Amino acid sequence: MLRPGYIPPNCHDIGNKLLNNVQGSLLDTCRKTLEDKTVSLSLDGWSNVHNEPVVCVSVTTDKGETFLTETIDTSGHSHTSEYLAELAADAITSSQDVQITGVKEQVVQIVKYFRHTHLPAARYKQAGGNSLVIPHEIRWNTLTDCLKSYISNWHILVQVCEEYRDEINSNIGNKVKNYSIKRNAEDLFIRLKPISVALDRIQRENAIISDTVEVWKTLYEDLLSSQQPAHVLRKVDERAAQAISPAHYSANLIDPRYRGRKLTEKEATDAMEYIHQHCPNAMATVLQFKAGYDPFKSYMFSDDVVDNITPACWWASMHGTLGKDTTKVAEQLLTAIAPSAGIERIFSTFGYIHSKTRNRLGIEKAAKLVFVYRILNMKN
Repeated sequence: MLRPGYIPPNCHDIGNKLLNNVQGSLLDTCRKTLEDKTVSLSLDGWSNVHNEPVVCVSVTTDKGETFLTETIDTSGHSHTSEYLAELAADAITSSQDVQITGVKEQVVQIVKYFRHTHLPAARYKQAGGNSLVIPHEIRWNTLTDCLKSYISNWHILVQVCEEYRDEINSNIGNKVKNYSIKRNAEDLFIRLKPISVALDRIQRENAIISDTVEVWKTLYEDLLSSQQPAHVLRKVDERAAQAISPAHYSANLIDPRYRGRKLTEKEATDAMEYIHQHCPNAMATVLQFKAGYDPFKSYMFSDDVVDNITPACWWASMHGTLGKDTTKVAEQLLTAIAPSAGIERIFSTFGYIHSKTRNRLGIEKAAKLVFVYRILNMKN
């Protein structure tokens, strides 16, 4: 009203011209940020609000920064390994069975009853009970959180069931007062707690594949020290065999924080054979690194150094001293990220942007909005 000559942008301008301008500007910023950096590429799929299959491609730096690089509508294509490999190649060119049977179901039934039934929920709250957690199938560690909330509030649940016996469902009341259910929940919690810690460690945005080996080794030691049954330890070994390859061992071997100290003789041999196969010119330097001989100085392995610099940066600092082949293989192994957390967070942003209230958005425009949203929030 104060400036009659000014015409504000309409929804068409905002959703097209202005959005494209902002995205183009932020793309230029990303290119400068990622210039000459080694990144790890992740590719994963999901279904949007229209149930259309979408594959997102992201890159993650050694500092844990994740950038959405491409969003692909895969309608009409089967997600075969050949097709996904083709998508990955194009993207590069263009850019719980350790549970105790029955415990989960019974605990969840109790928790849901005291959360979703009006009168018992009110009685529980009046008695001073804390919030009970319902586990979610696709959220890490929520089962552990559920068991913890149930165990810590069990005495209050028993109190409510005793004081308000006529108001509480008899089946639920019997389950709450069944001490064997509580003991089994405690046993399962003890079993799952170190797994939860391991998941938290490995799902950090800056976790790399050398960390994976360390996390699996620590998890096995924790389960062994808590005297878990043999079949649980066997399951951990089986999962580790599926998750860890010679590349992981090689990364752990040349990571200045670990130096392969927890590797078995066979694992260390597999690591050296992997390096010899993919970069034989680096073998001499890796052997010097393992022995701590010149040009590697003792102060370079001090905690003050290795804890305050990324492994990739540590090797990059030796670029002028070591051969190009050695620093290149170290860079490749020590920038390969371990978690899927970065791209999963992109999917969460997609769900927020491309919601039921914005269901007319197309995949291309939704991808632009997600890109802009994440970059601007990264700055803040």
